[in-house]
Amino acid sequence: MTLPNFLYVGPPKSASTWLFEVLKAHPQVFVPDGKDVYFFDRYFDRGQDWYESHFESAGADHIAIGEISHDYLYCRDAALRIKAMIPEIRLLSILRNPFERSRSDYRYINQWSAEKLSFAEALIEHPTIIANSMYAENLRLYRDLFGPENIHVMLYDDLVADPRQLTSEMLAFLG
Repeated sequence: MTLPNFLYVGPPKSASTWLFEVLKAHPQVFVPDGKDVYFFDRYFDRGQDWYESHFESAGADHIAIGEISHDYLYCRDAALRIKAMIPEIRLLSILRNPFERSRSDYRYINQWSAEKLSFAEALIEHPTIIANSMYAENLRLYRDLFGPENIHVMLYDDLVADPRQLTSEMLAFLG
Protein backbone atom coordinates (compact mmCIF):
# COMPACT_ATOMS: atom_id res chain seq x y z
CA MET A 1 0.00 0.00 0.00
CA THR A 2 1.51 3.30 -1.11
CA LEU A 3 -0.08 6.59 -0.23
CA PRO A 4 1.50 10.00 -0.75
CA ASN A 5 3.32 11.84 2.00
CA PHE A 6 2.71 15.26 0.44
CA LEU A 7 0.01 17.04 -1.53
CA TYR A 8 -0.20 20.37 -3.32
CA VAL A 9 -3.27 22.27 -2.18
CA GLY A 10 -2.56 25.63 -3.76
CA PRO A 11 -4.68 27.61 -6.18
CA PRO A 12 -4.65 27.16 -9.96
CA LYS A 13 -2.70 29.62 -12.09
CA SER A 14 -0.02 29.84 -9.40
CA ALA A 15 2.80 27.76 -10.89
CA SER A 16 1.39 24.31 -10.12
CA THR A 17 2.56 23.03 -13.53
CA TRP A 18 6.05 24.38 -12.87
CA LEU A 19 5.99 22.70 -9.46
CA PHE A 20 4.86 19.41 -11.02
CA GLU A 21 7.72 19.47 -13.55
CA VAL A 22 10.34 20.31 -10.89
CA LEU A 23 9.15 17.53 -8.59
CA LYS A 24 8.83 15.02 -11.43
CA ALA A 25 12.45 15.67 -12.44
CA HIS A 26 13.85 15.09 -8.94
CA PRO A 27 15.19 11.52 -8.48
CA GLN A 28 13.97 11.24 -4.88
CA VAL A 29 10.46 12.53 -5.59
CA PHE A 30 7.60 10.54 -7.11
CA VAL A 31 4.53 12.14 -8.63
CA PRO A 32 2.10 10.33 -10.94
CA ASP A 33 2.68 10.86 -14.65
CA GLY A 34 -0.37 13.08 -14.87
CA LYS A 35 -0.95 16.16 -12.76
CA ASP A 36 -4.38 16.59 -11.19
CA VAL A 37 -5.46 13.20 -9.83
CA TYR A 38 -8.39 14.92 -8.04
CA PHE A 39 -9.14 11.87 -5.89
CA PHE A 40 -10.19 13.62 -2.70
CA ASP A 41 -12.70 15.91 -4.40
CA ARG A 42 -13.88 14.61 -7.80
CA TYR A 43 -13.09 10.89 -7.78
CA PHE A 44 -13.35 9.79 -4.16
CA ASP A 45 -16.06 7.32 -5.14
CA ARG A 46 -13.47 5.36 -7.14
CA GLY A 47 -11.99 4.15 -3.86
CA GLN A 48 -8.64 4.00 -2.15
CA ASP A 49 -7.34 1.16 -4.34
CA TRP A 50 -7.83 3.36 -7.43
CA TYR A 51 -6.00 6.20 -5.69
CA GLU A 52 -3.13 4.00 -4.55
CA SER A 53 -2.68 2.68 -8.09
CA HIS A 54 -1.34 6.13 -9.03
CA PHE A 55 1.60 5.62 -6.66
CA GLU A 56 2.39 1.93 -7.19
CA SER A 57 5.44 2.80 -9.32
CA ALA A 58 7.07 4.69 -6.46
CA GLY A 59 10.28 3.01 -5.38
CA ALA A 60 12.33 2.77 -2.22
CA ASP A 61 14.52 5.63 -3.47
CA HIS A 62 11.54 8.00 -3.51
CA ILE A 63 11.58 9.90 -0.23
CA ALA A 64 8.77 12.27 -1.19
CA ILE A 65 5.67 10.81 -2.83
CA GLY A 66 2.86 13.14 -3.74
CA GLU A 67 0.41 14.66 -6.10
CA ILE A 68 -0.70 18.06 -7.29
CA SER A 69 -4.44 18.71 -7.42
CA HIS A 70 -5.10 22.39 -6.85
CA ASP A 71 -8.88 22.05 -6.46
CA TYR A 72 -8.38 20.41 -3.05
CA LEU A 73 -7.87 23.89 -1.66
CA TYR A 74 -11.51 24.79 -2.31
CA CYS A 75 -13.18 21.60 -1.12
CA ARG A 76 -13.91 21.15 2.59
CA ASP A 77 -14.81 17.50 2.00
CA ALA A 78 -11.42 16.95 0.36
CA ALA A 79 -9.63 18.40 3.39
CA LEU A 80 -11.58 16.16 5.75
CA ARG A 81 -11.00 13.08 3.57
CA ILE A 82 -7.28 13.78 3.38
CA LYS A 83 -7.14 14.14 7.17
CA ALA A 84 -8.99 10.84 7.64
CA MET A 85 -6.88 8.87 5.15
CA ILE A 86 -3.43 10.47 5.53
CA PRO A 87 -3.41 12.44 8.79
CA GLU A 88 0.36 13.13 8.78
CA ILE A 89 0.48 14.47 5.20
CA ARG A 90 2.68 17.45 4.36
CA LEU A 91 1.06 20.16 2.27
CA LEU A 92 2.46 22.56 -0.31
CA SER A 93 0.85 25.74 -1.58
CA ILE A 94 2.01 28.55 -3.86
CA LEU A 95 0.12 31.82 -3.53
CA ARG A 96 0.06 34.40 -6.27
CA ASN A 97 -1.04 38.02 -6.16
CA PRO A 98 -4.83 37.55 -6.24
CA PHE A 99 -5.36 40.03 -9.07
CA GLU A 100 -2.62 38.47 -11.21
CA ARG A 101 -3.99 34.97 -10.52
CA SER A 102 -7.50 36.06 -11.48
CA ARG A 103 -6.28 37.76 -14.64
CA SER A 104 -4.36 34.62 -15.63
CA ASP A 105 -7.45 32.50 -14.98
CA TYR A 106 -9.53 34.86 -17.15
CA ARG A 107 -7.03 34.60 -20.01
CA TYR A 108 -7.01 30.81 -19.72
CA ILE A 109 -10.82 30.62 -19.79
CA ASN A 110 -11.01 32.96 -22.79
CA GLN A 111 -8.31 30.99 -24.60
CA TRP A 112 -10.49 27.86 -24.61
CA SER A 113 -13.90 29.52 -24.88
CA ALA A 114 -15.71 29.71 -28.23
CA GLU A 115 -17.20 33.05 -27.19
CA LYS A 116 -14.64 35.63 -26.04
CA LEU A 117 -15.86 37.40 -22.93
CA SER A 118 -14.89 40.74 -21.49
CA PHE A 119 -13.37 40.54 -18.03
CA ALA A 120 -16.63 41.78 -16.48
CA GLU A 121 -18.69 39.21 -18.42
CA ALA A 122 -16.28 36.45 -17.45
CA LEU A 123 -16.58 37.34 -13.76
CA ILE A 124 -20.33 36.84 -13.99
CA GLU A 125 -20.16 33.61 -15.96
CA HIS A 126 -17.15 32.18 -14.08
CA PRO A 127 -17.28 33.38 -10.44
CA THR A 128 -14.32 31.13 -9.59
CA ILE A 129 -12.07 33.65 -11.34
CA ILE A 130 -12.34 35.74 -8.16
CA ALA A 131 -13.36 33.06 -5.67
CA ASN A 132 -10.20 31.02 -6.34
CA SER A 133 -8.11 34.03 -5.40
CA MET A 134 -9.57 34.14 -1.89
CA TYR A 135 -6.98 32.04 -0.09
CA ALA A 136 -7.27 32.80 3.61
CA GLU A 137 -10.39 30.88 4.63
CA ASN A 138 -9.43 27.80 2.63
CA LEU A 139 -5.87 27.69 3.93
CA ARG A 140 -7.13 28.26 7.47
CA LEU A 141 -9.09 24.99 7.26
CA TYR A 142 -5.95 23.08 6.25
CA ARG A 143 -3.88 24.81 8.93
CA ASP A 144 -6.46 23.94 11.58
CA LEU A 145 -6.68 20.31 10.45
CA PHE A 146 -3.00 19.57 9.84
CA GLY A 147 -1.15 22.17 11.90
CA PRO A 148 0.94 25.06 10.56
CA GLU A 149 4.12 22.96 10.76
CA ASN A 150 2.74 20.64 8.04
CA ILE A 151 1.96 23.38 5.51
CA HIS A 152 4.65 25.00 3.41
CA VAL A 153 3.27 28.16 1.81
CA MET A 154 5.38 29.67 -0.96
CA LEU A 155 4.89 32.91 -2.83
CA TYR A 156 4.78 33.16 -6.59
CA ASP A 157 6.85 36.35 -6.45
CA ASP A 158 9.60 34.45 -4.59
CA LEU A 159 9.54 31.82 -7.34
CA VAL A 160 9.99 34.50 -9.99
CA ALA A 161 12.77 36.20 -8.02
CA ASP A 162 14.77 33.07 -7.11
CA PRO A 163 13.40 29.69 -8.27
CA ARG A 164 16.43 27.79 -6.95
CA GLN A 165 16.02 29.16 -3.44
CA LEU A 166 12.29 28.44 -3.42
CA THR A 167 12.93 24.91 -4.71
CA SER A 168 15.62 24.31 -2.11
CA GLU A 169 13.36 25.40 0.74
CA MET A 170 10.48 23.28 -0.59
CA LEU A 171 12.64 20.17 -0.93
CA ALA A 172 13.97 20.69 2.61
CA PHE A 173 10.37 20.81 3.85
CA LEU A 174 9.63 17.54 2.04
CA GLY A 175 12.71 15.94 3.58
